[in-house]
Amino acid sequence: AVFIELIEHPVINELCGYVLGRQFLLSSAVGGSYRGPEPTPQPLHRDQGFVPASAPFPAVLNVFFILDDFYAENGGAALPHQLV
Repeated sequence: AVFIELIEHPVINELCGYVLGRQFLLSSAVGGSYRGPEPTPQPLHRDQGFVPASAPFPAVLNVFFILDDFYAENGGAALPHQLV
């Protein structure tokens, strides 16, 4: 029930409608469990790979709810200034 509430939250609905258009379709809802930093970062990729990169519209929008603190030290993504 908690995850349905997140998906149906008015702010999320507004954001998705703004980016994708009012008639957007929820294609999946995935939950994940984080077990610690990985030695190799995930390669750069596009989640809308089925749409050409030159398409003049967004086809996919990912929304994340981070339930715990998220820092580079515990495996969160490094900020750009931390990469140099």
